[in-house]
Amino acid sequence: PSSQRAQGVGEGTSVLGIDPSAGVLFTRKAFDFESVSSYVFIVRVTNFATPFLSASQRVSLHIVNTNDVPPRFPRPSYSVSVDENTTSGGVTLITVRAVDDDTVNNDVATTLVYSISAIDDEYEGYFSIN
Repeated sequence: PSSQRAQGVGEGTSVLGIDPSAGVLFTRKAFDFESVSSYVFIVRVTNFATPFLSASQRVSLHIVNTNDVPPRFPRPSYSVSVDENTTSGGVTLITVRAVDDDTVNNDVATTLVYSISAIDDEYEGYFSIN
């Protein structure tokens, strides 16, 4: 029997390796969906018989995202001023926005839920989130 040797070429070889005698693909470093969501590369197999023959196959590797990045506020802080006689109920003081760089379920953005916490007891009931 002739020996066979597999070799990966093209994009993806810096994060992937291949066992040249078994054809087993393995990772060289962790994948990061937010940086690269897929890789396309060529695997080539060669026999060292006479005549010398080889074949190539295109392989697509799709990275599945996990929820590994916490949501973040794009601004370092928020501040608002309000008149002391502002009435309660329905007055919009400020809108804060956060982003989540993770996507899940076929690239649909995750749902963010806002809440108010760590308010002194004397301010309880003054603020709410719509």
